[in-house]
Amino acid sequence: MRVSNLVSDNELIDYLDRCGVKDRSYRDFVLRFNTDEYIFTLCTTSGFDYAVSHFFDKSDKKGYGLIATNEALRTGLGHQLAIGLIEGDDVVCLDPKTGRISIWMIQTGNGEQLVVAESFDDFIRSCCEKKEQSNGR
Repeated sequence: MRVSNLVSDNELIDYLDRCGVKDRSYRDFVLRFNTDEYIFTLCTTSGFDYAVSHFFDKSDKKGYGLIATNEALRTGLGHQLAIGLIEGDDVVCLDPKTGRISIWMIQTGNGEQLVVAESFDDFIRSCCEKKEQSNGR
């Protein structure tokens, strides 16, 4: 089994620049993301229930790394940036032009996109809870 490598912060920043991602909140998030910080919760939008499985990170592995996954999905996404997966393997997308977050329903739908938040911050507030910092107890 191949162990994934991490792309550098500079490579990731260059990639986000090339994709036109200006959302400072998302840029900061993906550079410092740590899965141990969040608890993913069930969300409902327009009658569609979903839960985040994971966000793409600095790994170079398709399905986990932001750059590798987007290069694999590029033909279907247009200008959207895939930023994560929800349970069931539909794709969480960020629109670099508007900042909106949508779910690309490639598994549970017919490829349509359902807008679930107007910004990345709104999305995080709706589907993730920050874990409490332990006081060493």
